[in-house]
Amino acid sequence: MGEYRLTGSKQTAFDTDVRVPLVVAGPGVVPGSQRAEIVQNIDLAPTFQRIGAADVGAHVDERNLLPLAQGEPALNWRTGALIEHHGPNQASDDPDAQDRRNGSPVTYEALRTATYTYVE
Repeated sequence: MGEYRLTGSKQTAFDTDVRVPLVVAGPGVVPGSQRAEIVQNIDLAPTFQRIGAADVGAHVDERNLLPLAQGEPALNWRTGALIEHHGPNQASDDPDAQDRRNGSPVTYEALRTATYTYVE
């Protein structure tokens, strides 16, 4: 938190902010196992829906985390992830408006793979 002379938060494309471990426990999960696949927040809600036997809409763009958690092979798994940050709203009527000296990173888009991160 607060790396690179930026304010403390999780808003950059640096690994310290975007590479966050996901810890899973439960039936069928091998204790102490580790996986290297890239997962995203968009995978969580539909995975929980599947655990609860609820329908997952066809329009949902995600991957089911249950096979990973249960040690199954990750067939055709994603090899990259989109990372986005939209800087603070600078509109004068925004009650959360911050001046440019606050240390918050500017708006960016990034593509992260297991090896590289490309940021614009």
